Amino acid sequence: MLLRVLEMVLPARRGERQLTFTLFFHSLFAVGAFLTGRTVRDALFLAHGDRSQLAWMYVLSAIFVTATGLVYARLANRVRRDLMALLSASLFAGLFVLLWVVERFQPPGIYSVIYVYVEVMGALILVQFWTLANELFNAREAKRLYGFIGAGGTFANILIGLLGAQVAKHFGTASLLLLCAGLLVITGGASFAGGRLGRQRLLARAASGKPSAAKRAGGASKVFGDSHLRTVAILSAVTFFTTTLIDFQFKVVAADKLKGDELAAYFGYFSAVVGAFALGLQLFGTSRLLNRAGVIGSLAVLPVSLALGDAALLIFPTLWAASMAKGADTLFRYSVNDATTQILYLPVPAQVRVSAKAFIDGVVK
Repeated sequence: MLLRVLEMVLPARRGERQLTFTLFFHSLFAVGAFLTGRTVRDALFLAHGDRSQLAWMYVLSAIFVTATGLVYARLANRVRRDLMALLSASLFAGLFVLLWVVERFQPPGIYSVIYVYVEVMGALILVQFWTLANELFNAREAKRLYGFIGAGGTFANILIGLLGAQVAKHFGTASLLLLCAGLLVITGGASFAGGRLGRQRLLARAASGKPSAAKRAGGASKVFGDSHLRTVAILSAVTFFTTTLIDFQFKVVAADKLKGDELAAYFGYFSAVVGAFALGLQLFGTSRLLNRAGVIGSLAVLPVSLALGDAALLIFPTLWAASMAKGADTLFRYSVNDATTQILYLPVPAQVRVSAKAFIDGVVK
């Protein structure tokens, strides 16, 4: 019985386990850094910034993430995946420390800067994580292992969510900026370790790549010139548009009910509670759902749950209803939808995949 449970939780074969566990922790700390960054930026902005400008933060975030995505798409094929992730995580960690120092003086516009910066950091860190995972595993391995690897990000909602809530309560919301820096340092280390363990896989993928005009072309031309990638881009855009609206509703309702450090603590506890449910789904449901319902059926879970959650918010405009809508997003996006979406990239040739994924995740979204 115990062996059966272990096989369900970790369906890795001999020779895959160490690499799989490394990517699990990479996912945990990468998502944890993004989760903590969003907690601190939301709490600080809603407490000290002009709440009427919240919608403009989404616009500015989109502009800067797009610009970063365009630059990254050009660099992505020139640096080894694990080294790029290590360098990016180190840079972002240093900038978080700088922001913590500057925030203490509360200069004008600092909370808007933090808000946009966190979104840029999260977009790039997660793109790099899944790009590295896609380079290390083929489609058959991904169906077995992505559920467990993605569970690291889900577990981050519990572990990092509770840790962030306690840090905010005892040391103040701004101290979460330093927690983000620490999590990113560990993220960089996990990326480097994953590259070392999967070095032969990375070299084999690089050797099998076909340097051609497709490699030299930009991510936009690759996406618009391929019907499969166009479909992935449309799916990503619709998903992100919907979840952004729900995220906005959740923040506005929460800010009306809670203030300051109390708001940051609520965000942390909320992530932990939803994460506990998502972790069970990730470990015991995602892989089985993919095998039984297929990619299309698995992708349908998130939009259906969001529709039900938003309907509840429309009828009952309260914090619990807003939390239900946001909870549906967190529960199914990071446990089922993200792992399933990554599989859509696996049929794409490796040399095309990197810049196309950077364009879709960094520009289209």
